[in-house]
Amino acid sequence: MNEGQQKTLNELVDRQYEAAMKVQAKEQELKQAKLEHRNLAENVIPEFMEEAGIQEITTLGGLHVKVDTVIVAGITKERAPEALAWLRENGHAKLIKNKFTVIPNTDQQSQDLTQTLVDMDGLDISRSITVHAGSLKKFVRLELEAGHELPMELLGVFRKRVATVGEK
Repeated sequence: MNEGQQKTLNELVDRQYEAAMKVQAKEQELKQAKLEHRNLAENVIPEFMEEAGIQEITTLGGLHVKVDTVIVAGITKERAPEALAWLRENGHAKLIKNKFTVIPNTDQQSQDLTQTLVDMDGLDISRSITVHAGSLKKFVRLELEAGHELPMELLGVFRKRVATVGEK
């Protein structure tokens, strides 16, 4: 590498490093902005509006703000066995998804897999059992609206108030 190429490469490497630092700074800035937004939307504004006795208003600047109650649900790893058992025992097994990951050792195994999985040798099979978060949230919302009792803590259910702001 000649002296001119070395100088050009140094400049390019410096520019890449500076670009990486800009990206890192912007990502940190975005993270902070998201935290501030979440705090305002989920804590500060709902609490203020509750104290003021209002749920919806248009500001002097013309922005419309409304506070709604949102249902959140999520099964933790620790509670998964008990929560999955409850879902099965109470007729909601269709919410449970079984996902298999199969890693064949050869192309022939890949082709044979469509014929039979049970008799297949030499496969690494992993299985995960999950409940899709969106499906669980919808199920919980519908069950609560219907007045049914649910194991709230087991299913990780809680309500939170969230302010939504937009133009009228």
